[in-house]
Amino acid sequence: MSFVTALQSIEPVVAIATDPVESPDLLRWQPLVETLRSDGSEYLIVPSRFLSEVKSYRIDSPVESGFVVDAIRSPVLFYTSGKLRDNRLATTVVGADWSYLSDDERTTIDKSAEFVRWAKRVMQWVRAASPYWYKYKSQRITEKAERARQAGLEVYW
Repeated sequence: MSFVTALQSIEPVVAIATDPVESPDLLRWQPLVETLRSDGSEYLIVPSRFLSEVKSYRIDSPVESGFVVDAIRSPVLFYTSGKLRDNRLATTVVGADWSYLSDDERTTIDKSAEFVRWAKRVMQWVRAASPYWYKYKSQRITEKAERARQAGLEVYW
């Protein structure tokens, strides 16, 4: 079962690329499969029922500016898709935060128990689908990636 199929079997999800957009109105969540077909490689994924809890903000830096989803304070899963280039495999990364620091950085604020339950269920599937370790216990890879690594493919983070 693929990651996308596993997510969709748990409950309906939507996704968005992490790239800044010119206006908050352009922060449009789309079906997961549609979003993953875009040119990006970093995405945020959320069950539709948590969309009302998602926050955004404006960034202005010398490198980029625009509006982005607040991935730290919102109930989202981080997803970076792996890429194969020149016999080198950049791994897929999946993760989530269960809490975040308050604005004054004195208090830890927990994300909703319902979101944490959903995200932990997804992470449980990811661990089961990625039974091999690469370098560190927290760096897991699938059986297919492990076979390719053993055959000479370079895996990197």
